[in-house]
Amino acid sequence: MDWLLHWYRKASQKQNTIGFLTTYFKNDNKELTFNFLRFLSFLQNQTKKSYTRSFDDQVYYMIHFPVSDFTRYIGSDHKSHYQRKKVLQIFKDLEAFQLLKLQTFTLEDFDDFEFCSAVIIPYLKVKKKGRLWTVHVAIAKELYEYKYPFQINEYFLTWKTIFQFQVKSQIISVTAKNSLKKEFYIQEFLKGFNVSNKKQRQLKQMIIEAISQEINNQLIQPQFKIIQKDESIRKINKLQTQDITQINLIYFYETVDFKSLFQQK
Repeated sequence: MDWLLHWYRKASQKQNTIGFLTTYFKNDNKELTFNFLRFLSFLQNQTKKSYTRSFDDQVYYMIHFPVSDFTRYIGSDHKSHYQRKKVLQIFKDLEAFQLLKLQTFTLEDFDDFEFCSAVIIPYLKVKKKGRLWTVHVAIAKELYEYKYPFQINEYFLTWKTIFQFQVKSQIISVTAKNSLKKEFYIQEFLKGFNVSNKKQRQLKQMIIEAISQEINNQLIQPQFKIIQKDESIRKINKLQTQDITQINLIYFYETVDFKSLFQQK
């Protein structure tokens, strides 16, 4: 049934939803990966400023935009010199990540008659003209139009503290798994934070908030199967802070409504 799930995820995308398979969160630099997702999300909202160019049958989107547009998109102050420097550093880091590490991840097709290989992002340039910084990028159509299984929205585009970043990146990573059944080892995650009890409570509340956001986005169902520290199993419909204290493993499930795809408009 994998092909049906693949088709459903692709066909059921709501307008203005963005997504990317986040296997790259397995690397050590999660912030770099998170910034890449934000960058991809931004690009997919720049259709009016893009055009396509083909190399044989490989299509690339050519996109240009002011750095200030991206700065505003991720919730930063585009007038702040400090924030602008941070955004420029994002592009500098992404350039190395995309062009070097992703170079081995190519779009390939083998058969008895032909072999084709194309780099995902062959060109990224940041340039200052006068007082305006601009970005020019070429991105493969397959990546530019990739919209599942995780959707990035306004909530996941920004973070205020390193703790919030860690929670949001973890929920993205868990939710992006291809399986309909998602696993989140909560206590294992919380052990990574050597903080006070007050901070622990805040972390637990952040986890609840992030999962609730996914429910509001209709990405996961408001039903959970939990394995508690004493290995007992429960099913609950709502997460609370006291629940997380006792949960070792939580399962939540991707929302799938195949019938809606066949309904007449």
